Amino acid sequence: MFRIKSKIITILSAFTLLAGCGTESSKEDVAQRMENDPRSFTADEFMPISNGLQEYSLWYVTDASPTRESIVKKIIVTDKNDLTFYDLDLDHHDDEDLLMEEVVSMSDQEIIEYAQMTTEKGYEKMLSNRKLFDIEKYSNMMESYDWVGSISDNESISEDDKQVLKYFEELKPMDSDIQIEATGNYSIAKEKYTLDLKLDSLGTNTESMTLNMKNAVSTLDGESASPLVFDEYLSFLYIFIDSIRLQWNSPEEHESYKQKYINSLNNYGRFEDKEGYQQYHPQTYVPNSLEWVHGDYQMTLKPTSVRQKLFEQTFAGVGYGDSSSIITKVEDQFVGFTLDTPDTSNKNVTIEGKKL
Repeated sequence: MFRIKSKIITILSAFTLLAGCGTESSKEDVAQRMENDPRSFTADEFMPISNGLQEYSLWYVTDASPTRESIVKKIIVTDKNDLTFYDLDLDHHDDEDLLMEEVVSMSDQEIIEYAQMTTEKGYEKMLSNRKLFDIEKYSNMMESYDWVGSISDNESISEDDKQVLKYFEELKPMDSDIQIEATGNYSIAKEKYTLDLKLDSLGTNTESMTLNMKNAVSTLDGESASPLVFDEYLSFLYIFIDSIRLQWNSPEEHESYKQKYINSLNNYGRFEDKEGYQQYHPQTYVPNSLEWVHGDYQMTLKPTSVRQKLFEQTFAGVGYGDSSSIITKVEDQFVGFTLDTPDTSNKNVTIEGKKL
């Protein structure tokens, strides 16, 4: 993780403006005007966000009014009409957050490599967390249910207890995790994107724009066995001593209960024959696989132009949702971005679903 020393900085507040294109203002003029009277800028001094996404390649999703401690939640890398979407929230750990102050000192290549690594790690963790059975958690819990040990400590052992001991002697313990596998692969690839402009109630101005990204995210789909049902089956076999004793006290009732668990689990997986294990032993259960599927992702951009200077780097962008922004590194003399107007000529923009 990249870290830089703290500095005293001045941060310009985000402000609302209405329309846009580029500017030739000097660094001093832009900074001073932003601070004193942001509304003094004309629409022609701002760049439409559709042009911005094509001309600037590296974008950060962070707070609406970014500070040095703002967390980067997503990174978008554009290439004309294509983009690659990196979701840093997939593998979220507070001690691994990418902060805006780190972005200032990182090269574009370092940021892209970080985004790729973090997103891949997130997808892999998404799958690794899909465990039907976790032996470590189970072993810790079973310390409270050591029926063999508690019976063996008794001075005298009843016939019933002898049957319990024999039962556990024949029932092999659980010894390893049961993972839910996945078919296919997750995807982090460059895909097409479009911007759809939504008009206001009068149909004359832009209310918002939706950034539509094709196949930008991967998710796990399908039905696999529920850990809850599997845990209930384990409890029936290993923990509930009254259920265990049903085998010799009421064999038919015991078999009826057992069959219900087996039938339920067979809907979402299968039991396999495995040497050394009894039939329907829980360690022989193989849950159905899930499938990696690729889906679209949308971001609703708001008509709020954001411009912040962190240390010696200026960032500019537009609002995203209710409390976020999407920004990129710009030169100090660059005024900012705004949403496209309904008369936009960018071919990558549609107006309420209709092509220009």
